[in-house]
This record gives sequence, C-alpha cells and structure tokens, in this order.
Amino acid sequence: MIIADINGMARIHGGRTIFSGLSWSIQEREKIGLVGPNGVGKSTLLRTLAGTEPPEAGTVVLRRNTRVAYLPQEYHGIPERAVIDEVLAAREDLRQLEARLAEVEVRLGDPAVVADMKAMERVLAEHERLLEQLDREGAQQLHSRAEELLDNLGLSATHWQVPMRQLSGGQRKMVGLARCLLQNPALLLLDEPDNHLDMERKSLLERIIASSTGRLC
Repeated sequence: MIIADINGMARIHGGRTIFSGLSWSIQEREKIGLVGPNGVGKSTLLRTLAGTEPPEAGTVVLRRNTRVAYLPQEYHGIPERAVIDEVLAAREDLRQLEARLAEVEVRLGDPAVVADMKAMERVLAEHERLLEQLDREGAQQLHSRAEELLDNLGLSATHWQVPMRQLSGGQRKMVGLARCLLQNPALLLLDEPDNHLDMERKSLLERIIASSTGRLC
C-alpha cells in the first residue's frame, strides 16, 4: 500500500535546479537507501518529504493519517531542555489532548453543568471520547516508552535530566532518533543517521532501523 506519492516534484535553490520531474511512490514497510554524491539533493528530498520545505513544482501526497518523523543530519534540540522532555515533546498532540481532558474534568464540577442534564451528558461524552483517544495513542505508557527508547539507545537514566547542550553530537543524535521513534511513524526519514556515532552506537542504530516501520535514509 502506498504511503507517500511524489508527482513531478522539482526543487530549486539559489536559481539552481537541484532536481525536477521527480515522480516516485513509497510503499508501506518499504526500506529504502538514498545513495549519491554530496550536493545531488538527498537532504533536500528528505526535508521536502518531511514537509519542512515546500517543492517549487509538483506534489507530495501522503496517505491519510500518515505520521512522518524526520531526523536531520545535525540534531540539536532545545539547548536548555532536559533529555527526557526533548523526547516527550515529540508527542505534543498527546499533551494537547491531556490539557483538553483537564479542562473537561473542570467542567464536570461546574454547578451550571451539574444542574443541566443535557449539558452533563455532552461533557461526559466528550470526556469519554478523550479518554478513549488517549488510550488508543498509548498516552499512559508514553513516559515509560521514552525512557525505554533512551535506555536502548545507550542513554541511561543518568542522562535523562541533563540539558541537551551538555550532550555530545552522537548523544544528541540518539535523542533525536528516540524522539522520532516515540512518534511511531509510518514513514521514518533519517538523514545520514550514523553521523557522529561510534561503532557501538552504529550497531545499535542498525538493529533499531532493521526492526522499524518503513524508512528512507
């Protein structure tokens, strides 16, 4: 099943055409490696697929509800943010749902709502819907999943409250990868993911990528 469809895409930078007329389909669970010399547009293509840059021509169409995660060549994060918070920030959608749930729970105690049966039914229905959505998304397990990913990527609990600015380039790359994987993406885009990594972390990366969903490196 196709998860991304590229039709006649062109990218132009500084008046130079990087590529044009590119058409390509990416299938679900397909694993693809982009190979080519520097400057041919590999990173530009990944950024365009990730939606961080628009094409000058053509289209990129993603299957409905397709979640895309993108790891750039150099990952920095927010310098003063703790490692665990940097990873958890990947699921801002869940934080917004939790905030909405808190608002609804406040409304459940509103005397005006309590006194109005129909209003109470509406609020209870929304409360149930939000709980079900959070459960489907695995919100309760999110924090433990983030810790598990960091641990598996070689960043033990001693690193979880350390600010991003104190990490090495290789460690920041692992945090970025954990952040991507926490999103459980249908399309995982990795731009030279082994940059700054020692041999042990490269082996870890290979094992994790081999077991992941569709990816493009």
